[in-house]
Amino acid sequence: MKISRSVKLYLCLSMLALGVSLAGVASSFSAYYYVLGMDAELRSTMVLASDIDGVADGQPKETFGFVVASRWQDIPQGIRSQFAREPVGQYELKKVVSDRSMFRHPEAGYYALLSMNDQGEKRYVAKEFKSFVPKRLCPEDYDQFNEIMLFGLMVFLFFSLSLALAFNALAKPVERLIQWAGSLREGRYDVPEQGFKFKELDNLAQLLSHNIEQAHNSVQREKEFLDYSSHELRTPLATIASNIELLELWNEMDEAKQKSVRHRLERASNTMSALTNTLLWLTKDNYTKLSIETFKLDKLVEEVANENRYLLEGRQTTLSIKTHPQEVHAHQEACRMVLNNMIRNAYQHTTNGSIEITQQGSCVRCLNANEEAMTLSCQDVGFGLGLKLIRKITAAMNWSFTEKKHDFGRSVSVSIN
Repeated sequence: MKISRSVKLYLCLSMLALGVSLAGVASSFSAYYYVLGMDAELRSTMVLASDIDGVADGQPKETFGFVVASRWQDIPQGIRSQFAREPVGQYELKKVVSDRSMFRHPEAGYYALLSMNDQGEKRYVAKEFKSFVPKRLCPEDYDQFNEIMLFGLMVFLFFSLSLALAFNALAKPVERLIQWAGSLREGRYDVPEQGFKFKELDNLAQLLSHNIEQAHNSVQREKEFLDYSSHELRTPLATIASNIELLELWNEMDEAKQKSVRHRLERASNTMSALTNTLLWLTKDNYTKLSIETFKLDKLVEEVANENRYLLEGRQTTLSIKTHPQEVHAHQEACRMVLNNMIRNAYQHTTNGSIEITQQGSCVRCLNANEEAMTLSCQDVGFGLGLKLIRKITAAMNWSFTEKKHDFGRSVSVSIN
């Protein structure tokens, strides 16, 4: 099983390791330059000691613990034996420190220097330390190890504090971003006005908002497509079902009736295909231009009205259809869907009354009236979804659509521009 890493823990451990490394490096440099400074001070003191008078071959002199000689062989054997060769470069400080450790004092140290005194004579200066703990000085004057460790600890603490402050400044906006992302709901995708402090987090929030909104819109379009499909395909499916029943009497039909059945089945199939394509187009984000054709609007009104007549079976409803020859230049299947919903809604919601379908020019009007008042709820799937689809199509095609409700029915009209 894959173990998920915590970014917060990963950053903390990484920065902590970096802090320890920096503290160690700082402490090492501090110790290095401390020793370098001590060596420089010792070299300066040894150069001053070389000016002592009375030094001659075979006659070394000692001053303040330093042995000054004119020849290397005059330096004490205990010191000379510590070095592989004598100093050759002027002011070259050679040293040997035994049992060197960072955590305790060395046992002994040996130093040798070649210098020129104030009279230009060559002098060898040597020093032997048997103990690095002077007896007549305070410990704070010579023991700097604790100060070096304290300096490293201070560097580490300063870095840790800086890291904590920086991490806190970064963690709070990230936590706010997580809480905001978890609270995203339908219709609430806007990034807070105050933002999330950092440009990168604001960009991430914008990306999350956009992608979630796109995902929601995609799901909504799929839902609308399913709703529209189940709503619109009922009529052609009913046509197919009724004509399938007639196929049982196929051999008893004359050629004209057989041709009529084939024609209705073919037309229903073509209608289903065209409706599906139109519904797919309607559920897109950006409407692409559909094929435009010239057709007779009056014939289409009559065809749609007759296809839905089965809805009036068993009802005491009078139907009046008035059309006038008119050709329009538009998308035929979109027009068919609008007319189909207008007429089917009128048929479905008229139980005892009259329906008037009037087409004059490019305008189609459908009026249904019941003899008794009835409740028309737009929450009804058939009626509400039909009107929703009509509004969406007419808005997309830039057609005008009007609707009027009254106690006994409804009047709707559309103008195919």
